[in-house]
Amino acid sequence: MEADRPRNGITPGETLIRSGFLRASTAAVCYNSVPQKMWPQPYTIGMTFRVVLEQDPETGDYSAVCPELPGCASAGGTEEEARANIREAIELYLAPGDIELPENAKLAEVTVG
Repeated sequence: MEADRPRNGITPGETLIRSGFLRASTAAVCYNSVPQKMWPQPYTIGMTFRVVLEQDPETGDYSAVCPELPGCASAGGTEEEARANIREAIELYLAPGDIELPENAKLAEVTVG
């Protein structure tokens, strides 16, 4: 409901970000006022993703695809190597990146779960 919404337009579980980076512990930040060590960090909460491993009958190599993350795929010469490679691919896929926003836009962070 509109009456439950705080004045800044952010609902509980969201964090207003006024720059091109995310930080869960900040309410509103300015890009130039935050030290580099506070810039986007990799996710630190362990998450489990399903991975489809498939061995190529001709080459013996393994492919690895994460169905929950479109386009996130890797491969390896062994199943162990394919698992290590897809783990790295998932980490890179989820790594926060710089986002350029128009002046009238705002970026919010939402916590799920």
